Amino acid sequence: MKKMTKMGIDALRENLPVLSQEEQRGCMGMYSGDSFWRCVSYLKTGDITEAGAEPYALDWGAKTFCGDYDVDYAHNYLTQNGATIGFVAAQNYLNADHPDLLNRIAMDSRDQSCLVILGPHSSMRDYDAFDPVTNSYSVISREEFYYMSFIY
Repeated sequence: MKKMTKMGIDALRENLPVLSQEEQRGCMGMYSGDSFWRCVSYLKTGDITEAGAEPYALDWGAKTFCGDYDVDYAHNYLTQNGATIGFVAAQNYLNADHPDLLNRIAMDSRDQSCLVILGPHSSMRDYDAFDPVTNSYSVISREEFYYMSFIY
């Protein structure tokens, strides 16, 4: 049997993979890939927590994967497979359940992470945005917005 010892942070980095900030964005939360659900929760209630996002993800999961609206099955599915939602599914969900949120959430085509678009920045070239996963405000440049699509 091997003897276990404490490792320093640098030693851990050498032995274990380190996720980039971009990769971490997709992994944070109750279900991996829950940024869309946090955007919905933020716009509906102002809550950006996992608990705030959970009812929206479960409702969608139960409707999508369970004909009889089995929330337990939806929870297990989302826990195992993540809650990342594609653009068309997000579009269908908002159109059916929350049409007031259309054109308020933008999805990054590279990793399906989402931001709340607050409006045009004072420069009128860029957009003010809020990331509910990291709880941070930012300005999205026109160039960066090339990868984003409003969910309409």
